[in-house]
Amino acid sequence: MSGNFLKYFRVIFLFALAFALFHSLNQSKTEEFVIISSDKSSEEVIEDFLNEGLIKKGLTYYFLKTYITLGGSIEPGGYNLREGMGAAAAALGLKDPEYRFISVSSGQRKGEIADSLGDILDWDDEKVKQFSTQYAVCELIGQEGYFATGKYLIHKDEEPEIVQIKMQESFNEQINNLELEEGDFDKNTIIKIASLIQREAAGKNDMRLISGIIWNRLEIGMPLQIDATLQYIRGEEGDWWPVPESDDKYLDSEFNTYKNNGLPPAPISVPSENALYAAVNPLKTDCLFYLHDDWRNIHCSTTYEGHKRNVNYYLK
Repeated sequence: MSGNFLKYFRVIFLFALAFALFHSLNQSKTEEFVIISSDKSSEEVIEDFLNEGLIKKGLTYYFLKTYITLGGSIEPGGYNLREGMGAAAAALGLKDPEYRFISVSSGQRKGEIADSLGDILDWDDEKVKQFSTQYAVCELIGQEGYFATGKYLIHKDEEPEIVQIKMQESFNEQINNLELEEGDFDKNTIIKIASLIQREAAGKNDMRLISGIIWNRLEIGMPLQIDATLQYIRGEEGDWWPVPESDDKYLDSEFNTYKNNGLPPAPISVPSENALYAAVNPLKTDCLFYLHDDWRNIHCSTTYEGHKRNVNYYLK
């Protein structure tokens, strides 16, 4: 008799515990959209939930605290959460955000961004390819570079075309904020130059100098001879920016700025605001050549002979 009682007691106890963990006696039907920032720790998130009334200082609160202490984590992103949610339901639900953070970094190309999107949004190969190969749909037509840097909050089931539109619209706002005197610059030209600067510069401090050299070369009809364009031609999944080799200068491509005069037909990467600013505000210089030494310091020269001396001094 006592054995059966103990058996039934255990069943009832486990059922009651499960009910308490997954539900709340005061569970509200009110749903609230919550964004969990990536720069907050899981402990901070729990305290925020407590302060905002999403959970109470009871079973759910202490269960989540223990869950974090034992190695659990709360994933950043956007969630639709109910007030008074049960402890285990909260712990399980906060591992799979409905909206996920996507980061676009300066210097990236579409293939890199597509790979990141595929990993975070669980895209199959077809969706990754669709994002990579689809041309921009905003007014600034081009294959690369027309995305604003920064973080985006994207629904986990969003289609590639919609994601691309959001990123392009954000970039369109950014480029429209550039202070350009009408007729001075073509925006597509600025974006191309900014994308080259982004890949060539060692940091924002030498961007305006590189911009000045690019504009100087364009003005006299000299080939740009920018290694980043060779990297762009050869880049592929797994190695988007390979180290350029001497033979790359003879690659047959419109993007080869050693074989072709002028700018490439489209940008090669996502430019930062600093690169866009530098493209519009080049440093006045007589230099036509430049290099970076092993410490990423830039050295320029007005002549090819001077450039060769720099090569021998700083790179050999």
